[in-house]
Amino acid sequence: PDLIEYVDGKIESSPDVRLIAGDSSEESIVDSVRVALWDMGCEHAHLLILHPPYWDIIRFSEDDSDLSNAESLEDFLASFKKVAENGYKLLQSGRFAGLVIGDKYSNGELMPLGFYCMQVMKDAGFRLKSIVVKNIEGNERGKGRNTNLWRYRALAGGFYIFKHEYVMIFQKPCG
Repeated sequence: PDLIEYVDGKIESSPDVRLIAGDSSEESIVDSVRVALWDMGCEHAHLLILHPPYWDIIRFSEDDSDLSNAESLEDFLASFKKVAENGYKLLQSGRFAGLVIGDKYSNGELMPLGFYCMQVMKDAGFRLKSIVVKNIEGNERGKGRNTNLWRYRALAGGFYIFKHEYVMIFQKPCG
C-alpha cells in the first residue's frame, strides 16, 4: 500500500492505469488483474514485464512470500515458476514478455539466476525470442552502492563484479 501511494503520487492520473499491489505468485492477484483488465475493456494483458529480485542479494521485505526471502534456490525458482505461470495466463497469445534478471555469487560459486529463470519461463510455455545483455556499470551509485567496497569484496572473495544483467524477450505462442 505504501508503494501504491508513492507511485500514484509520481504518475499522471489516467483511466488506462491501474495500480495493484499483491503477491504475483498467488491466484488472487491473477483475479485482481483480470478485473482491472475487464474494466479497461480487455481480456488479456498485451505486455508482461518481470524484474524479480536476484534471490537474496537484497531483501525487499520481511514477508515470507517475498522472492528475496526464499530459503533456497529451489524455493526461489518454485515461487518464480508460479509468477511465470500466472503471467502466462494473463498475457494474450502472440504477445511478448520481458524478463530482467542478473546472476549472483554464493559461497564462491556463480549462480546463473538469469539462465535458471529463463528455463522457468520456457517451462511455463513461453518461447525465447532474444537475450539482450545490458551493461549496468555505473548503476552502483544510483542504487546506493559504493563501487570501491564491491571491488574490495570481489577481490577478497575471489569473484568477478557483475557489470551486466539480462533482458530476455519471450513470446506467448499463438493459439
